[in-house]
Amino acid sequence: MASRDWLEYAAVMFTCFAAGAASVSAYYASRQADVAQQTADKQLRPYVLIDPQTIITDVQFLANRATTGKVHFKNFGVTPAYRVRLIARLDVVRWPLAKNFSFGKARILFENIVAPPSAQMYTTFTDQDKMTDTEFADVLIGAQRILVYGTLYYSQGDKHYQTNFCASLVPPINGRFSEADTCLVHNEAI
Repeated sequence: MASRDWLEYAAVMFTCFAAGAASVSAYYASRQADVAQQTADKQLRPYVLIDPQTIITDVQFLANRATTGKVHFKNFGVTPAYRVRLIARLDVVRWPLAKNFSFGKARILFENIVAPPSAQMYTTFTDQDKMTDTEFADVLIGAQRILVYGTLYYSQGDKHYQTNFCASLVPPINGRFSEADTCLVHNEAI
């Protein structure tokens, strides 16, 4: 009889061990499925970003000292971005930006468009705020810079995303702006 008790005890212990191992396996399988879903969500979503090297092109100063140009963006994702809305602003500021720089209220440049995958798009803007003679002279010599900043909002289904951007135009060479510097703040995709 004692050997039978021992066998029953061993069977119960083995069953408990197997149940525990199955439970641990199920937990890790569930975590693996969650990680796979998160990876798929990250890979199969739109990523609408602004490249600081091409953020603004064709910048011109109008006769009234207003600024005009094109803001460029691209969907680097593999799925379309829907309800894309760009809110941006141009300012003439001292460079580099103060750590406590306060971003002003931006205006909507466009909204409710679709950005297909790999699409490079742009919108033309005209800043209605005229530069003073001093600001204009400072921009040309680099004492101040034209700062463009804002947010791109977009969605895919019920998921909403945004990309904040901030760049300043490097002083012009031969009267043309050719590159931009990225600000240390306000540049992140969420």
